[in-house]
Amino acid sequence: MKHIFVALLCVLASHIVAAQNALPAANGYIGIGTSTPASRLHVLDNNRNYYADRGIPGQTDDNVTENYILLHVIYTGTLLPADYHVMGRFSAIRGSQGASNRKWIVDVNTATAYTQNIGNLVSFGDRATLVTLTYNSIQYLAVSIPQASTLLNFSFTGYAQNDALKLVKGNEVTGVKIFNATEEVGIQGAVVIKNAATSNRLILLGSDTAYSNLMAIVHSGMSNTQLYIGNTTPNFQVISQRNSNIIESYRDLHIGAANIGSKIIFENGRTGTTIGSSMVIAGNKNVGIGVDNPTYKLTVNGAIGARSVKVTQETWADYVFHSDYILPKLPELEQFIKENKHLPGIPSEKEVIKTGIDLGEINKLYLQKIEELTLYIIDLQKQVDVLKSNTEKLMKEKNTK
Repeated sequence: MKHIFVALLCVLASHIVAAQNALPAANGYIGIGTSTPASRLHVLDNNRNYYADRGIPGQTDDNVTENYILLHVIYTGTLLPADYHVMGRFSAIRGSQGASNRKWIVDVNTATAYTQNIGNLVSFGDRATLVTLTYNSIQYLAVSIPQASTLLNFSFTGYAQNDALKLVKGNEVTGVKIFNATEEVGIQGAVVIKNAATSNRLILLGSDTAYSNLMAIVHSGMSNTQLYIGNTTPNFQVISQRNSNIIESYRDLHIGAANIGSKIIFENGRTGTTIGSSMVIAGNKNVGIGVDNPTYKLTVNGAIGARSVKVTQETWADYVFHSDYILPKLPELEQFIKENKHLPGIPSEKEVIKTGIDLGEINKLYLQKIEELTLYIIDLQKQVDVLKSNTEKLMKEKNTK
């Protein structure tokens, strides 16, 4: 009688367990807390679905630009009746034992509920991106997979609710847009990004021209503290240097750069402005202020204020006082002025307007003319002295008669 009771108790217990769980079936799936498991291990507890190695059928198509994993529908203005979320890790295989044999891993944390769509993504190996798109007239949040060698054997491990988890091709969707992932990915403690095989500590490498920034640093608690490092697009803040590598700071900016064959451009501006370059350091080490293509070591478009300016010269105009210097005859000088309307050796008004003047050279020329004038004055004084002497002699002779 005792053995019969124990047997009946075991049968009853197994019936109760089977009602709550699913033992391995023909497909090998196991359910805990659910009788309809959707993965190798499916746990339903506290009204949350957890999946271990949930397979996603299909493989990427190398003939389209992008492939996508649909995550879940998103809020588009109509309230959703339930919570939609995907929190976990996707993995896949690219290649095989006889090929590149690369592993694709992406961690996602996304949710849509009430009037919000939030989420972020971290990828390992090949790049992945959170996007929104339309598939079969329904808008989804999705993971974008760039065109490359075929990815296959997709699986998901993590929490998901009202999910889609479907692999689709780029030619099956429309309206693809980059999702603005505003949620933080935080790390408490020191962060070191290092390639153990080299001395490199941080490398940023991009190939997607749709992105405007490789790095953006923003302090939300302090106004105007943004720092952007990247490549501009038509929607970027500083807009007059299109398709140029830039560093933009909304406060003071200090830069040290190794520059070979290209420009370092300093540009002041904000959204919607076209203020242009403030200063340019060219690859040939020329510096331009208000000039994009400086042709001298310092080219300034505007006035310069200074307490003093020192110009070094290799020659000076003291050669005028050398014994072999030929001083122009005054009649010849007068004729030259009549014909040319400027002094010999001094640039004309037309030349100055066209090419400007060299301060050091023009000062040397001015000194040359001053020294020539000095010689003319000395000569005139000699002539005056002779005239005075002759006049005095004549007056004496006249008085003695």
